[in-house]
Amino acid sequence: AVVEVREVSSKRGAEERDARDPLFEATAAAADYFQRLLWDDPLGAPARDYLAQRDIDRPTADRFGLGFAPRDGALMRQHLHGLGFD
Repeated sequence: AVVEVREVSSKRGAEERDARDPLFEATAAAADYFQRLLWDDPLGAPARDYLAQRDIDRPTADRFGLGFAPRDGALMRQHLHGLGFD
């Protein structure tokens, strides 16, 4: 089944930026970070093994945006801070 998500238009002009944009950008950066940890970092090895046990390959995981979040939340904060998020 396909779920269509539509953004509700507002009365802002095209030149006005949505105040939530920084939050959307930070969320996207965090998701990218978690996906890279899953596939490219030694910390993600147990999660990769778990996905393999469940017969979930990389294309399927990528399709659903799966990633790996380590217990140490400071790692993500440091990464986002390095990208300019405060």
